[in-house]
Order: sequence, then structure tokens, then C-alpha cells
Amino acid sequence: AVVSTQSTGYGLQLVAGLEDMARGDYGKATDALGKVVPPLLSELQGSKSQKSVFSIILAHCAVMSGDSVHLNAAMEHLEAIRIKNKAERLLPLQQRLVNKINRNH
Repeated sequence: AVVSTQSTGYGLQLVAGLEDMARGDYGKATDALGKVVPPLLSELQGSKSQKSVFSIILAHCAVMSGDSVHLNAAMEHLEAIRIKNKAERLLPLQQRLVNKINRNH
């Protein structure tokens, strides 16, 4: 299989964001993942449910950061995914994260 330089770059950025999350630095994780998850989703193959894992991790980090900028960005990201998927509503786990975001605002 051929791996593009762009894909490798996304992978490295994704790992960096996940490492930030593992250290409990949710603000830094949200910043890192917020840059890589949207373009990564357009490159990845897989089902909508499989791809949603990355969006859920991003939204979780935003909730844990408690920062209003991160919370707003996560809401916008989840809504963009819903629209792109032509879905009437979010997946149940995504909706629970939106509910948490709304409570933290």
C-alpha cells in the first residue's frame, strides 16, 4: 500500500493530540485534534460510525477542557459532520457530548 506524505502528517498530528489527551492536557489536545480531525475525516476510508470515533474524541477533549472556544468549535464540528452525513440528528454518543457541551456553556 502506498502511504502519502499527507496521511503520515495527519497520523503524527493525531498521535500528538492523543498523547496530550492521555496526559490530561485537554486544551492542548483539543487544539491539536481540531486541526487534524476535519481534514483527516475527508481522507479516511470507513463507515460513518468508524470515522465518528475521531469526532467523539475531539468533542470529549473540548468538554474536558471546559474552554468556551473549544466547546464552540466542538459543537460546530459535530454539526458539520451531521450536515455532511445528511443526518437528521447526531449519533446518540455525539448527542450526549452536545448535551454536556450545552451544560458547560
